[in-house]
Amino acid sequence: MIFLFTFLALIIGLFSVIPAILIRNRCPVAWWDYLYPFSGVVIWIGLLALNLGSLFSLSNFIEVFWIALFSILISWVRLSVLFFTKRKGSSLWVSILLLLPSLFAIAVRFMTPTLPE
Repeated sequence: MIFLFTFLALIIGLFSVIPAILIRNRCPVAWWDYLYPFSGVVIWIGLLALNLGSLFSLSNFIEVFWIALFSILISWVRLSVLFFTKRKGSSLWVSILLLLPSLFAIAVRFMTPTLPE
């Protein structure tokens, strides 16, 4: 599991830092812009530590993979919202997008059935 989380952290970092760097040209960037893609995996680990959701099964690998993929996708969606919308309400959508990796991790953790070993 340690190797899996290290690998996922590298993948999320590599694919999420590019939109964060491009966003710097469009609006001010805070430290949270670099860290929020990891929030989904961190929330998932917290839920696992609290024994919430399916425990220690093959579905854990599938859950973490989808959460990491969704976090990377949200980074790119956020970039496209900032670049292609000129409306004042786009900052609200960007703020909502920041919460989606965490909400997705919670939803996946509680909705994914346990796969047999």
